[in-house]
Amino acid sequence: MTTATHAGFLSRATLGMRPPKSISRNIDAARGGCALHYGGDNVPIASHAQCIATWLSWQRFHMDSRGWADLAYTLGVCQHGYVFAGRGAGLRTAANGSNDGNLRFYAIVWIGGARQTPTALALAAIDWAIAELRRLGAGDRVVRHADLNSTGCPGDPLGRHARLRDRQPIRQQSQDAVPPATPIEQEYEMKRGDRGGDVRKMQERLIQLGHYTGQLDGDFGPQTEAAVLAYQQERRLEVTGRVSLWTAVDLQARAHALGSHR
Repeated sequence: MTTATHAGFLSRATLGMRPPKSISRNIDAARGGCALHYGGDNVPIASHAQCIATWLSWQRFHMDSRGWADLAYTLGVCQHGYVFAGRGAGLRTAANGSNDGNLRFYAIVWIGGARQTPTALALAAIDWAIAELRRLGAGDRVVRHADLNSTGCPGDPLGRHARLRDRQPIRQQSQDAVPPATPIEQEYEMKRGDRGGDVRKMQERLIQLGHYTGQLDGDFGPQTEAAVLAYQQERRLEVTGRVSLWTAVDLQARAHALGSHR
């Protein structure tokens, strides 16, 4: 079994990333897994500061030039072994080149490019990212971007790595050996007073899991809040009555396991 670690996790706040224009949770990565990417040609990789600058420039390009809601990738990994927060778990990617690819696969990108070779530190961090996304509900597939769309991405070294990790178990290094990893961030939360389709989907999952008996009205009122509190207590999550990204991912995974995923 492969054992994976990283040099550090860089949150969106630490990196100075912009908030997304919008988010979509239309993803079912439990039926797929993770797709590996590289960043293109001539990506600066000499210094860690260049890696951060490149990550921020990609977000500006995707949001301002492409018109996308956010940086396209779920997570990034740099040559120095750091994991970079992107869209995060539970949110649809825009990087895989097809609707089906973006529905079933998260996108992990190496901040490097063609005619460059990822270091052992980078490959270990990619393994950690795969294991973390699996822990949060992704399937065990690891594919190349080229398997989902007509492209040369991610090149030969990462292509070989994808084949080695596809359907294979990966263990994250124990917390005795490395500091506990910072969870993948997203600016996302539902709370009492919110309304809409996302609240209704959450209510559907809570009904299937036996915690909500009210109306499917998309209204995060006191009865919905009480159901969320009960669910968080049962699952030993942070008991807030608010639905953070992590509560939402856990709800989706539990509902999917019971055959109620939509």
